[in-house]
Amino acid sequence: MSPGLAKKCGFTNYGVVDWFGIIAGTPKELIDVNDQIREQFSQDFEDENIKIDNHDGMYLVTNNLTDNYTEIPGFSIREVKDLDMVYIWCEIACKGFTVIKEMEHRFIERIKNIVLDNNSKYKFYVGYLKGKPVSTSCLLEHKDDEEVTGLHFLSTLPEVRNQGIGTNTIIETLKQASKKNYYIAVIQTPNECKNIFNKIGFKLSNVRSMKIL
Repeated sequence: MSPGLAKKCGFTNYGVVDWFGIIAGTPKELIDVNDQIREQFSQDFEDENIKIDNHDGMYLVTNNLTDNYTEIPGFSIREVKDLDMVYIWCEIACKGFTVIKEMEHRFIERIKNIVLDNNSKYKFYVGYLKGKPVSTSCLLEHKDDEEVTGLHFLSTLPEVRNQGIGTNTIIETLKQASKKNYYIAVIQTPNECKNIFNKIGFKLSNVRSMKIL
């Protein structure tokens, strides 16, 4: 976490230097921030009908994001900054997370309030394929560490799945995280998705069963 100390001393980011090192096991700090982000997200959406069972924690040093992937022509992401995009984001997310009809209005209102809050630690993104909205993602800044972010609400429309849209959404969102000077990105993922995140550069930090309601 040395960049944080340098920033507090008045230094500004100039570039990236590659260093070689070996980490034995997982530093406790990485486990802690993953748990803290998970709890932060859980508390914010505890009243929503979003269930994630048996997920493991993973982390990525954003400078280590892979460039070994198939870039999809015509795909890009845009940050959600107005109400029109809130509704687009929520429509895709509700389908991806199977938010029951009775809960959709409350879910949309929750996202709307977060987007309109200038002090919010969330950044929402919509993925577009040739101008059509097809995916969602979200970054959640750690409440006490501005260099750590969580990756959440990854969703792709059913009709465009298995085409690499999900991977491109993750990578483009992480590129935004790097631009915003997040040094560590963490996720909670089901076992069947670990290989996807491993290929992107994520490493396992902690294995645990969890439920977010």
